[in-house]
Amino acid sequence: MVWLIKRRDEVRPICPLRGCFCLDNRMGCFICTIFTALTAFLSWIFVVLDLISWGVPEFQVDHRFPTYWRIRFWKGFVLCDIVMFFANLILLIMSVIVIVAIVWPARYRLYHLKPYLRAWCIIMVLYLITNLGVGVYTYSWYGLSAWRAPYLIFSEMYYIICYVLHVWFLVIGFSYYSEVRMTLFGEGDPEVLQEVGFLSTTPSAISPHIYTNPNAPH
Repeated sequence: MVWLIKRRDEVRPICPLRGCFCLDNRMGCFICTIFTALTAFLSWIFVVLDLISWGVPEFQVDHRFPTYWRIRFWKGFVLCDIVMFFANLILLIMSVIVIVAIVWPARYRLYHLKPYLRAWCIIMVLYLITNLGVGVYTYSWYGLSAWRAPYLIFSEMYYIICYVLHVWFLVIGFSYYSEVRMTLFGEGDPEVLQEVGFLSTTPSAISPHIYTNPNAPH
């Protein structure tokens, strides 16, 4: 369901977006998935390094930030590392799949791309929720000390910037997914027609419009 704003005699959607920074949604989604894949890969490396520091006490990512004090809370930190290990890996794989599907239109048609975009959006939502919980737990133990060690400063700023960017990337990815759905609706895609048919019979408190197939006989 889109958010609506009334402008004079028209009703136009605020979200999904029609474009992003003078780019169409396809190019915007392509750029966003590339950056998402890169940030997920870097985050995955950071998690691997942190796991190594647990298995090899002599290994320190930054010698100015000794990690042995976390041994009293090792269960929580290790559990967070394991969760983010798989979360970053899943997001990385799904982002690569979407990138390949976008740059190879001869192999992946719109009806192939639509479920990939939908899966990517769902995974991104779950990733943001998981990452927020893990980040709050992890950095709450550091407290003000997080701004004393260079590695922690970089880690915390990287987390904040990536989180904000990922929220924006999700908006762009969802916008392109909605654009693909509407394109397939115009082409008579059975799955999309079934979804729109269900919505057209469901009362809406936001929009009174009834969505029907423009090609259907009257």
